[in-house]
Amino acid sequence: MNSIFFPLSLGKVYCAKLRNSCFVLKSFFNFNNITAKEIVNELKLHHNNGFHRNIIHFYGIATENQSDNSKKYLLVMECADSGTLRDYLSEHFENLTWIDKLNLALQLACVIFWLHNKEIVHRNLVGILVHKNIIKLAEFGLSKRIKESSNIRLNLFGMIVYVDPQKFRRYGNNQVQILPLDKKGDVYSFGMLLWGISSGRPPFCDEINDIILVEKILQGLRDKPTLDM
Repeated sequence: MNSIFFPLSLGKVYCAKLRNSCFVLKSFFNFNNITAKEIVNELKLHHNNGFHRNIIHFYGIATENQSDNSKKYLLVMECADSGTLRDYLSEHFENLTWIDKLNLALQLACVIFWLHNKEIVHRNLVGILVHKNIIKLAEFGLSKRIKESSNIRLNLFGMIVYVDPQKFRRYGNNQVQILPLDKKGDVYSFGMLLWGISSGRPPFCDEINDIILVEKILQGLRDKPTLDM
């Protein structure tokens, strides 16, 4: 079992092969009550909402015995052979036709529509993967039911270029808070993903992704279309 990605903030992702099939094993650095709650939320969403071809499939949970007789828990999930959407576009963009780009966009639109019909707000449409030229949402992750998310305030930035500017609020000394995200926020993120699909580059790729960029966006800064768009 070899590590194929850099460590994530909550854990580490591995690739494992079994009988010519590839799987992803996701471990966690600190398996506490908060982590367990997020995992349970993830499993409930998968169980209650069924399978969708554009969402990474969840297979189960594996355990690994540790030297202190404790157990490490790992989520067993579908592997994406082309990595992230950004990686995929970087490697294949020159060979993609507009029909190919339209197909990627349509897949994204369909899976977001499917989520919203089930009253799920994803809120983190950045971790998009590609497997055999098929768009895959990495996980529900921070997704919450709309009723739950309406009472939650987010203080984490993530990828701010994908966040609806109307959800930014200034407070304190050069501090910006992200207000609760909703379906409209997912639609805005979808639009920014379309920017990447059509241009082959992330939005605002020439800007530093920090508080200064937030201020510029709030003041009306918009990215400039490329000649290929």
